[in-house]
Amino acid sequence: MSTAKIQPLPQYSTSQQKKRDDVVDLARAACLLVVVLFHGLMMGVQQGALGWQVTNAFEGQGFFAVLSLFLQVMPLFFILGGFSSYGAWQRRRAAGISAASFVRERLLRLARPSFIVFGVVGASLALLALLGVPLDLLSQIGFRISQPMWFLAVYLGCSAVVPLMAAAHRRAKWPTVFALLIAVLAVDLARSASGIEAIGYLNLIFVWALMQQLGFFVAEGIRLGKAVLLTSFGLSLGALLLGAVLGFWPLDMLQNLNPPRFPLLLLGVAQLALMELLRPRLQAAVERPSVRRVSDFANAKSLTIYLWHASVMAALIGGMLILGMPMPEPLSPAWWASRVIWLLALLVALIPAVAYLSRFEKLPGNLNAAQPPRHAATATALAVTAVVLVLALGASPVAWMLASVALTTAVGLVSANSRTAGLRPRSFSKETWWPASRRAILS
Repeated sequence: MSTAKIQPLPQYSTSQQKKRDDVVDLARAACLLVVVLFHGLMMGVQQGALGWQVTNAFEGQGFFAVLSLFLQVMPLFFILGGFSSYGAWQRRRAAGISAASFVRERLLRLARPSFIVFGVVGASLALLALLGVPLDLLSQIGFRISQPMWFLAVYLGCSAVVPLMAAAHRRAKWPTVFALLIAVLAVDLARSASGIEAIGYLNLIFVWALMQQLGFFVAEGIRLGKAVLLTSFGLSLGALLLGAVLGFWPLDMLQNLNPPRFPLLLLGVAQLALMELLRPRLQAAVERPSVRRVSDFANAKSLTIYLWHASVMAALIGGMLILGMPMPEPLSPAWWASRVIWLLALLVALIPAVAYLSRFEKLPGNLNAAQPPRHAATATALAVTAVVLVLALGASPVAWMLASVALTTAVGLVSANSRTAGLRPRSFSKETWWPASRRAILS
């Protein structure tokens, strides 16, 4: 039995704490809202020859490419994630926390709420199959719920390399950026020249790592002048549109997302420049109490919102089918007219669910500072593999259950002890789940 000493996370002095950026918080909350509404808007349910079908209502529609320029916010979301990760690592590093301990902490923040939703989805799909729900419909539901989970796999990987990438940023900012940019272009060219789409998935590493690097610049407080920002916005967006017109890449940002391609970088630069151009107005907006409350709620529970929004959508659709509610043909006038009510219903159902389930985002009270670094590496690899399994076989309840077991194992591997590795603490008090000393320093 291990006798390693369990050490609580140290408290940080005021000088070590970095003030949060209200504009970044508001932008991140807005991105999250767009993601939820985007996925909700695309959801189509219709009666087909094989029964009820769950589809992407916008698939194959010409207008969607233009719409995707406004609704594809993942580039900015990863930039803002880089901002948060860089600040968090700088604070841990200043307090003497090791890179391995930081990675374990980030893994716990991501994996603890994840194995719960994976287990619930797997168990629900299995139960519905036993109740006689058509397997084809269940497969479609499982697939639709699994699609957004790519973010979790990539973010787990990006979080694991924050200490390494932050060190590269400190020592060679622009060489690191240019090296990642060259890697992105090389992958795109190799995929295009060979016709092998699988090569493009290497950019799951390079595209999002480069977006993370841009977030590091924001975290350092670098502010560019209005002329530079306007130029950056115009050139990046212009290059994106010109490349699409010339046939170098599709205009549809959903196609450019899977696998990630160079146009996402152009879109990310444009989004970041626009955020900075609007910074004064965004700062004024977040000063309003109602806007700040929404921003604080979304940021405090961001992972739970992302993980559960597709499941809540599936539950709402299931309830509507059980109640025999009308399901207008996707893209019909009646369907468009019902979208406002549908999206409001989604938010009304999601908010209380998130308010309860977000408790699982909170870290256990102690982390074992004496654990070997290999535990963090092994647990991260196991967690990423679990999510990839669901992405590949998301229509199968067994895949969800196996992924939940793998994520639980990863959490157990890096948790301080068996008591803190479990689903429930000794009580549900706020202090047990999220002590005040840690609420002040973890972001």
